[in-house]
Amino acid sequence: MKIIDRYLLTHLLLPFLFCLASLFCIFVIIDLFGSMDDFLKAHTPLLAVAHIYAVMFGQVAPLLIPFAFFLACVYLLGNLSAHKELVALMSAGVSLSRLVVPFFLIALCLAGVEYYLYLDLAPTAATRRAALTQEWSKKNKPTRVFTGVVYKNPRTGVMWYIQHLDTASGAITQAEINLPDDRGGDREKFFVARGNYRNGYWDLVGIRQMTFSSGAAEPPHNLGQLDATFLTESPCDLAATLLRPDGYPWRDLHRFITAPYQPSPPRMAPYKTEYFRRLADPLLAPLLCLFAFAAGIVHDRKNRASAMVNCMLILVSLFIVTEICNKLGNRSRITPELAGWFPVLTYGGIALALFIYRVGIWWEFVYLLKSNLWPRKAVK
Repeated sequence: MKIIDRYLLTHLLLPFLFCLASLFCIFVIIDLFGSMDDFLKAHTPLLAVAHIYAVMFGQVAPLLIPFAFFLACVYLLGNLSAHKELVALMSAGVSLSRLVVPFFLIALCLAGVEYYLYLDLAPTAATRRAALTQEWSKKNKPTRVFTGVVYKNPRTGVMWYIQHLDTASGAITQAEINLPDDRGGDREKFFVARGNYRNGYWDLVGIRQMTFSSGAAEPPHNLGQLDATFLTESPCDLAATLLRPDGYPWRDLHRFITAPYQPSPPRMAPYKTEYFRRLADPLLAPLLCLFAFAAGIVHDRKNRASAMVNCMLILVSLFIVTEICNKLGNRSRITPELAGWFPVLTYGGIALALFIYRVGIWWEFVYLLKSNLWPRKAVK
């Protein structure tokens, strides 16, 4: 590693950490306005509140890291330009395309950190926060009751229609369970009065069983109790499609959207959009790094304010376009792939074009093209 690389890395780290901490503090202040009454009523200690927001940092970090890195890059480049350090480096033969290397390497490392957070920490942060809040409030075991649950196992195709589902106690009441055959029709139906999930399977009570043979229903018969070892769907699985798509760990989300049996396309659209968004969002850090070099370098102190305004406009427009694409993808107005990748690919192309133009690669290409196509005649 050369001296210039160490110099840029050390001077970029402090502004990045400061921007990341500032953005997270803003998030905490906004969240406290809505959660302060709950903390006061539960007499939650300050240490517990700090623990809760430390857990929440894993959820918001993938959103804050690219913007904090962009602001740090703009600050450092503007500072180097104001003190004429960029001019000195370029006079020494160091091009802007060489200076971007340490910035881009850090951006790629941050993208890897975001991918790691999306595996489990970020999606499950809200659930862990609810568990911590419940623990410190010293209340009884929480009860999460869902009504009118419809669930289709994406791996086996088993359909569940449940009137009441309690995910905390693992109990169901008034349920209908349909087991499919190889052709997708009904093979068996169970009308269940109540059931409890124990040891990885369901203990059903008050059952009326119907069996189908060649499409015709055989006479039903009643069962008092059944250990349904073939039903391994957990209560959390049954309530999965009622949860927010961003609450899925990445592995579970991948298995869900690639399973052979899936709900209708409109119901699957938010989950597929979330999946492709997680693939594309970590690439915002390298993208914004190119924008920082394209819009953040000014050699005149009077233009530093306008450069900062341009950078803020880039951030705001990127946020708006991303939100619009997510909304359209969730409502099946555009494909999930387009909803996830359109902001990154569009702004990435613009950033790359501006960067090439800014650092002079475009002019070098034009010069080489002209010199090869229209070589100058030798002067006699």
